[in-house]
Amino acid sequence: MKLKHPLLALALTLPLAGASAQTTQKVTVTAGMLSASSVYADYTPIRAFDGVMSQNTGWCAAGGVRQAWLAVDFGTPRHIAYVQVFPDRYIAGDTAYGYLDRFRVEIPSNDTWQAVTPLIATPQEQWYSADVNFATAQLRFWCESDGNGPQVKEIEIYEFVPPPPVTFTTNTFAVGDEDSGPDCVAFADVNGDGRLDLISANYGFRWALPGEPGGWNTTLTVLTNNRSGAFGSNASLTIGRGPTAVVAADVNGDGRPDLISANETDNSLTVLTNNGNGGFGFKATLPVGSQPHGLVATDVNGDLALDLACVNAGANSVSVLLNQGSGVFASLATLPVGNQPVFIAASDVNGDGQPDLITANKADDSLTVLTNNGGGGFGFNATLPVGHFPNAISAADLNGDARVDLVSVNWGAATMTVLTNNGSGGFGFNATLGVGNYPSTVAAADFNGDGAADLICASTEANSLRVFTNNGSGVFGHDTTVALGRIPNVFAADLNSDGRMDLACPSFRDGTVTVLLNTTAFAPANSRPTLTIERQANSVRVAWPAASPGWSLQQKPDVNAANWLPSGHEGFGIADDGLNKSLTLPASHASRFFRLLHP
Repeated sequence: MKLKHPLLALALTLPLAGASAQTTQKVTVTAGMLSASSVYADYTPIRAFDGVMSQNTGWCAAGGVRQAWLAVDFGTPRHIAYVQVFPDRYIAGDTAYGYLDRFRVEIPSNDTWQAVTPLIATPQEQWYSADVNFATAQLRFWCESDGNGPQVKEIEIYEFVPPPPVTFTTNTFAVGDEDSGPDCVAFADVNGDGRLDLISANYGFRWALPGEPGGWNTTLTVLTNNRSGAFGSNASLTIGRGPTAVVAADVNGDGRPDLISANETDNSLTVLTNNGNGGFGFKATLPVGSQPHGLVATDVNGDLALDLACVNAGANSVSVLLNQGSGVFASLATLPVGNQPVFIAASDVNGDGQPDLITANKADDSLTVLTNNGGGGFGFNATLPVGHFPNAISAADLNGDARVDLVSVNWGAATMTVLTNNGSGGFGFNATLGVGNYPSTVAAADFNGDGAADLICASTEANSLRVFTNNGSGVFGHDTTVALGRIPNVFAADLNSDGRMDLACPSFRDGTVTVLLNTTAFAPANSRPTLTIERQANSVRVAWPAASPGWSLQQKPDVNAANWLPSGHEGFGIADDGLNKSLTLPASHASRFFRLLHP
């Protein structure tokens, strides 16, 4: 689909197969799995039918007070998620709801049977549900009837199905020697060929004898994507000293990604503009506070021009620089935060549609949340305690409630802290995850195609990644460990346009970037989401249903371009309001083809 003018409102339904991975599945029960009591003669055991235990005549319906039980033996333990019990009729006015309060779901416990607490057993729902969430080889259903209660018509058992393990293939690319110190990676199609390239910020320091070259590194390295996630060195770009961060964003509105670096030693930002062929020219040096150590590009005032915000570790502050519309920046504000801020993230934490700012304050063991008032001004919202020496943050919906949660990587505590959003921008403690000594960064994304954001953390002591898969409700289990180079960080993007999130990991001590292409076996998809495109004021909005896990938005500037490029990497991020995911672009970016892809 081509957008040539922002006044057009178009929609496209794509004829592509696909669907989300399921987290539960109905258990098939065979006759050989069943055993039952025979308390009364007219009791008829429930038979197995189509994966559901049911019978036409009902169960536990004899006259007089009678008791009976039905047991299911799976043979080997299975992780049962929940069971549902349905009667065939409802007795009006019976507040006990047809004697289903005399029905129990039981699991083995210390040579006896223990009842499972029901989730739902009300007249309004007209069914009974029990949350098992237990690995067991047996279940028992116990029932008592006085002859007037409803018959048990159907029992359904659902088993938890773990997502597939996350797997990668790896390849390592040099950005310099051991002293180059690659520390941060940005993703962008710098040369317009429809493939995401890598840009590495090289923070290393070279010790040298008198008269020999040495000192802080002053370069960015551009690694162009040759095909299918293979990268070759394209250029070394000169910037300020000691670059700790780099972002790729179109700051001058020409539709090409520019580069901005945070230079810790020079207390500055460097802006390099893209000439359209993958080359970059010097644009500006922007003074900021002492020791800028983290950087984001986001539209803080709603004018559809990307602004800049950086944390200043030596000044305990955030510098906000407002884009004047053509990539020229003016200082908007200096905002106080906690002690030694080393990382910054931008995300709408309170649901008002404006990007808020979150900083990791290393010396305070805290995060600071700064809420956006809509015009680019920021007010203090909260200080959130986390683990010792927080080094990085990720903002993502971790529990499926369409609210942005936070993850803090705690370098000094060997942990990650998960903080869940209460819906108005407040956060409560959810969990502490042990990740190994000296964790550096974390990537939050759906790596296994089940629709839930997983966490992958880089460990600088073990020189590895630890993968934590999400069960869909914000509970994480350790999935696997992946070996890397020395002192790694981790960043995520779809590098080979296959709809799976890949990783790029700079290894500070090795002078390399390791690319990990995701080879996880996603479950086949069963839905076809609709992609809509519409005008909104002076912008264009591309949207599709949020409940479409595994589908990714892709774009290219020309229908004849060789490859599709993942959307959301020009500084305009993909939003998720719980109902729809969307990408909003200014009119200058509206000349694009878009599609939804499921591998």
